[in-house]
Amino acid sequence: MRRIIPFIVVAAIIVGGFFLPKRQSEKSLLTARGMTFGTVYNITYRSSVALDDSIECVLDSVDMALSMFNNQSLLSRINRGDSLSIAGTMLEDIMYIADSIYRATDGAFDPTVAPLVEAWGFGNGQWTLRSTECALGDNGQCLPAVDDIDSLKRFVGFHHLRIVEQGDSLYIAKDDPRVRLDLSAIAKGYGVDRVARLLDRHGISQYIVEIGGEVVCRGTNAKGNAWRIGVAKPHYDTLAVTTELQEVIDVSNEAVATSGNYRNYREVDGRRIAHTIDPRTGYPVQHSVLSATVIASSCVVADAFATAFMVVGEDSIRQIVKANPELRAFIITDDGEEWVNN
Repeated sequence: MRRIIPFIVVAAIIVGGFFLPKRQSEKSLLTARGMTFGTVYNITYRSSVALDDSIECVLDSVDMALSMFNNQSLLSRINRGDSLSIAGTMLEDIMYIADSIYRATDGAFDPTVAPLVEAWGFGNGQWTLRSTECALGDNGQCLPAVDDIDSLKRFVGFHHLRIVEQGDSLYIAKDDPRVRLDLSAIAKGYGVDRVARLLDRHGISQYIVEIGGEVVCRGTNAKGNAWRIGVAKPHYDTLAVTTELQEVIDVSNEAVATSGNYRNYREVDGRRIAHTIDPRTGYPVQHSVLSATVIASSCVVADAFATAFMVVGEDSIRQIVKANPELRAFIITDDGEEWVNN
């Protein structure tokens, strides 16, 4: 699937009125920059007070709830089998959001897909669930055997999880203890929304929040115009050297997320294997969509649907957008580009 792995390079490039010098006059355009979730964040906002510490606090709280790379996070502890209540936590919030999008995409968005992603040679090495020795391609690279895929699919599927209530507590129950959650495909978007919510609480109405290419915009940029979001032209370029733009989107009071297949892939026996794994089949996707950009009211929704759109292909993207009128999509395929609207 998607951005379920942290190595996905998101194809959104922020342009126009973003990287601005920090000024301390009243209602200046201020910037906050740093690292979170293994990527870079850039935030520009008009305020008389710098909120760097508050922004870092919000991002740290998201990390402590949802990161699978933080061994002490709530998610990591539950993945290890700890019985911990999620009532009132960010994890409870995101579980309901993830379930809704899992259903809306007929399982194309699935936060339990990581074992399959790992089996195909992507991921971070945290999953050691391969059941058999892998087959080797002509160039000696490892490919999962059919038995591996069939075995792993038994505990991939968000439907294997449910939230159960015990008194005032809520727990994540699993049909199989080997089911694991990886929220990397949705956590960045959720983090963007949480920072945006912080700025909203402070009465800030002009800002752009970006984490690893996932964006929320409010108001206008420094020139009084809509914020401009660049969508990268797809190039098979694992080093992300090429930054040519395919499209520039004017955005105000919306969220944008992009997912693509052209920077994270393997070449085995002369063919490219995409990092996007269809959780329903267990195999890498093979269709014409190279990049999917989703515009929505919240970044967590845009993030998840962009991931799902890289799984389902052109026809299903149109159907999903039609069924979810809050969405707009800009897709780039082998044959060109297309806006998908209601």
